[in-house]
Amino acid sequence: MGVLIKNGRVIDPANSVDRLCDLFAAEGKIQAAGENLPARPDDQVIDAEDCWVVPGLIDLHTHLRDPWNAPPYKETIATGTLAAAAGGFTTVCCMPNTLPYADSPEVVRYITERASETERVRVLPVAGITKGQLGGALAPMTELAAAGACAFSEDGRSVADENLMREALKRAAALCVPVFAHCEDVGMIISGASVHDGIAARRFGLAGISSRSEFSVVRRDCALAAETGARLHICHVSAAESVEIIREAVRKQSAGRRSITAEVCPHHFAFCDGDISDDGKFKMNPPLRSRADRDALLEGLRDGTLNIIATDHAPHLAEEKSRGLSGSAFGVVGLETAVGAGVTYLVRAGVMGVSDWVAAMTVSPARVLGIEGGTLSEGSAADITIINPDARYRVDAGKFFSLGKSTPFDGTELWGKVTHTICNGKVVYR
Repeated sequence: MGVLIKNGRVIDPANSVDRLCDLFAAEGKIQAAGENLPARPDDQVIDAEDCWVVPGLIDLHTHLRDPWNAPPYKETIATGTLAAAAGGFTTVCCMPNTLPYADSPEVVRYITERASETERVRVLPVAGITKGQLGGALAPMTELAAAGACAFSEDGRSVADENLMREALKRAAALCVPVFAHCEDVGMIISGASVHDGIAARRFGLAGISSRSEFSVVRRDCALAAETGARLHICHVSAAESVEIIREAVRKQSAGRRSITAEVCPHHFAFCDGDISDDGKFKMNPPLRSRADRDALLEGLRDGTLNIIATDHAPHLAEEKSRGLSGSAFGVVGLETAVGAGVTYLVRAGVMGVSDWVAAMTVSPARVLGIEGGTLSEGSAADITIINPDARYRVDAGKFFSLGKSTPFDGTELWGKVTHTICNGKVVYR
């Protein structure tokens, strides 16, 4: 039994394809693309008229909270992958700050095994850089890579010791595995309920997370990556200065050999500090910054400095996000709003062409990981997302599949809705 997608606008940036045609998948692979492809009696036929047919989306930055050996239980791999499928994602990379921390081969194997049981979307574990996320000694990186870790990260914090970070990058380079960097110098953050260093912090009387705490570590890590030859990916860029540092680092690299990459999250390109109210749905790290910072992010997306869009999907239970800005947990969900945010704030707003936007969520993340994927080439995995760009709707977070419901997009009007997600030739969401 195959899947025949008829009458869609097939957009495959990896092959510079953007045309109206049919697409046929069978046995888990893309078999053919062309006009008026015939359907076999047992094929599943999907009419994609007026829709975009794109490679399955890849999210480099997802939190699934599993394992989590403490009550109350948070997002599971099962609920997280269902949210991912509903959002059009066929591959997600889950961050290591679970309980227990993903600093052992056993935890990495647990994640891959649990994900395979769901038979929904691929889950690629990101392993910790240091043991216990304590910053004192490196985790067993060789063993973690052998167990299936797709990358290393200290997500939620930086490796403060420069020499330790240098050694981590050297080992990662030898293993041909990228390092995902959460850039933040905690020594530059005022203790307390940190939200933002500008308008919002003053308005609500809270301490701030300065942009300097981010861009100072971005500068350090880019220099270390250049020194060690490691593949460095900068997570959730939020500050204008960070964008310029990354832009300059990329300029110094050889054409076609980009090893320093960077992502921006939908909440950072859609909102700024002027949008914040005293509500936990605006509590995230890094915070929403100024309009000038947001403009710099948009320019970074436009010129390719920021070449990845990732969600930083961070689900929390309702009570953890119901304590206003001062008492709520950091983090918002994003898997089920990423497509609508991209279509609305980037494509329809003229910031990015549709092909560039699709590339930032498909082939570019695949290249960061060094994996096959992000393409609709014949013979490639049948990972396909179908999007109706003209679907207009109001976000209702209460209907999310994720156990986390806190998002600044709740109640906003978006364009662009996923109609089908196909992973390995199987329809996992419709």
